[in-house]
Amino acid sequence: MQSFISTKVSRALMLALPLLFSTAHAIEFEPTPTSPYQTKESGIGWKLVTVPTANLGGVYSPPPSPLPREQMAITSGEYTTVYMIDSLTGLENSPLAASLKQDLAVEFSAPMMMKANSKKVGTSATSNQTFSTSGLTPVIFVHKGVADAIAAGNEQKIYGAFVQPEAVEQGIFGCGGKWYGKSKSGTFNPSNLDGAKNFNIGGGFSGSLGANVPMNGTVNYDFRYSYRANRCIGIPYAVRFDNLRTHGTLNFNNSQLSLDGAINYKYSWNSWNSNPIRLYNNSWTFFVGPIPVVLGLEVPLIYGIDVDAKVAGSISIAKTGNGAYVFDYTCTQSDCSGSNNSSVQFQNAKPGARSSVALEVNAKPYVSVEAIGYLYSKWFLSAGLGMEISAPSKFWAYSGNNCGDADGDGTTEHVKSAVLDVNAQLALYGKWQIVGRDSWSWMDWRFSVAGWEIFKVSDFTSGKADFYALRRNLYFKEFESAATSALTPIIVGPNNVAATGSGYSAMMRSCVPFKDKMKYAFEWGDGTSNTFEGSGAQQTFQAHNWASTGAKTIKLMAQSDAIKRDFANISTSRNIVVGAVAAPSTPGSISAPASSGTSLTVSWAAASGLVDRYELQQQFNGGAWSDVSTANVTSKAFTGLAMGWYNYRVRACNSNGCSAYTNSIAVNVVAGPAAPTASIFVEDLCFGENTASWNAVSGATQYQLFKSTTNSSATATLFSTVSDTYATFNVSRLTYVWVKACNGSACSGFSNTLTARYSRTASCTCMMKSTTPAKSTTGAQSTIQALPCN
Repeated sequence: MQSFISTKVSRALMLALPLLFSTAHAIEFEPTPTSPYQTKESGIGWKLVTVPTANLGGVYSPPPSPLPREQMAITSGEYTTVYMIDSLTGLENSPLAASLKQDLAVEFSAPMMMKANSKKVGTSATSNQTFSTSGLTPVIFVHKGVADAIAAGNEQKIYGAFVQPEAVEQGIFGCGGKWYGKSKSGTFNPSNLDGAKNFNIGGGFSGSLGANVPMNGTVNYDFRYSYRANRCIGIPYAVRFDNLRTHGTLNFNNSQLSLDGAINYKYSWNSWNSNPIRLYNNSWTFFVGPIPVVLGLEVPLIYGIDVDAKVAGSISIAKTGNGAYVFDYTCTQSDCSGSNNSSVQFQNAKPGARSSVALEVNAKPYVSVEAIGYLYSKWFLSAGLGMEISAPSKFWAYSGNNCGDADGDGTTEHVKSAVLDVNAQLALYGKWQIVGRDSWSWMDWRFSVAGWEIFKVSDFTSGKADFYALRRNLYFKEFESAATSALTPIIVGPNNVAATGSGYSAMMRSCVPFKDKMKYAFEWGDGTSNTFEGSGAQQTFQAHNWASTGAKTIKLMAQSDAIKRDFANISTSRNIVVGAVAAPSTPGSISAPASSGTSLTVSWAAASGLVDRYELQQQFNGGAWSDVSTANVTSKAFTGLAMGWYNYRVRACNSNGCSAYTNSIAVNVVAGPAAPTASIFVEDLCFGENTASWNAVSGATQYQLFKSTTNSSATATLFSTVSDTYATFNVSRLTYVWVKACNGSACSGFSNTLTARYSRTASCTCMMKSTTPAKSTTGAQSTIQALPCN
């Protein structure tokens, strides 16, 4: 089993570090940034702010050359000013020179935004599933002093000492601006992250939450950012954040999460969380040419609990974990990708869990770990990923007789239950702040962990839409007697069944709130059993053939569900009677032609019940009945019959007996004409025009033409009936044709096979010549009928 705390804390820590992104639309700027930043000027989509040029307590790198103070509007020698621009609208509204606006406009154009917003999908090493983050357009910081100098044309004079040699690229590309990538790397070694909080939030709710994560390892980070400079001059005038990579290995030893609390609350919502515990907090101040840059990384740990209690309850549970976690993630301003692998396992830190409950209490104690990266400060631009490690718990009690008839005796049982359901849940959320305005949202979980299920849940205090998280059950206990518990499953079906071809359905009672996919077992009362899975909320049918008849006691057991709740084989028994297999019903109506040639087909409707065979009998000219078919079919074809009167009847049978016979049906078999001999001629007059002709057959009054696209008369279909000994028709592909001679009672067999084909590719009107004076045997007037191509 996977670790309840250490895997999630470490994964949250590592997944969260790479995220840093910005907004896709013009920012409605808050009036005042956090200290020590100050607002000088602002407009729609842009803001002129002071940023520090001195150490803020992290790692500080001074500029390589003295700052030209007369152009910088520096206060006390510690600040400079930059334009913060978030969109094309902000760029157009800003006081920047037209040449800089033209140079930077491409960064906010549709193709560039589409490129920035394209989603790169990452893959989990443990599950090969994918995830991505929302794409957001960049926020660009432009140095005011350099911008003013460029507008005045004296940037080389004032800022010549800050020329970056790599940015001087005179040549075929001209002097336009270009981004030059830079990086800053480092390592930190987290260890022994722990904390605990005792709380009392009123209303009778009190308790403690704690986490102890003794671990060692290495977390490597690589910040990648860019500066923009004119190719011919090489003086940086703007910066942006590109991506952040974090990678490393964490080893855990006895990582622990403990959840303890007591509830005495009534019909109320409440939520409480602690002040953040800073697991890691650092910043770096340095210069790119004359531009001060501040990068920061913060990892807070937050405890909290959400409560919806209707009477009272308590919980105490703890888990420990051991193992290693390996990770490698990279995030740009618009997406994240990477991999992770965990060998962390968890087990109980203390025996069992203790609880008490009355009626219903929903409590969600949680520990959240966030990793927030920022450029300049969290107020300006910050973003990160959080992981909430929680124990959504339900204390549920029921007593009543409105929860289903489990044993099928016609009376709903009086049942009662007191159930404690404690689950471990891992949920991801994104968190960001743009110029003083913050927000967050749940993220769908896209990584699998052995022993956990991806589960659709609702966070009952956040008001958010349903989202997907990892969840598994930690503790599930029914405190009432199994004989009267509401958790006993329902057996659906009749009290009397046949030994074969029957069965029963399983489902949970309607009042039970635990309706995830269930694993059941049926014991059939004849020494056999089977396990199966099905919905807890809907019926799942299981067929069974009993080896013997008579009174039986069947048992349905609820074993477990998809998130590992153990129902301890709580069962329902039911008395049934397994009867002998009944004989089937009489088949439906039997049919055959009243008059036929020497070939005919007899058919009938299927019988109800279990059918092993149909016994078809035939009587010829009033003689004895005889079986002519005992197969399990509903039709029988005959050929080569002698002329005379035939009667047919049929009954259905199984091992228990046969039904009554149907009423008999009579067929008069008469001699049909002889089959004609035919030939075909392809006329080169029209697309696919063919003429078939045949000899006149004695006793025939009409001729039937059949066709098929395969050379088998068994697949042939009737397409024309004529009284002459020829017919002209069109075909659109290679077609096989047969002719039958018919009288008023019967038809002959098929003629020899004719091959109709098309000789020209030009289209034409498809015609069928019925009769013409030149070839008429009846003297009828010539007619031509327009028909579709055959």
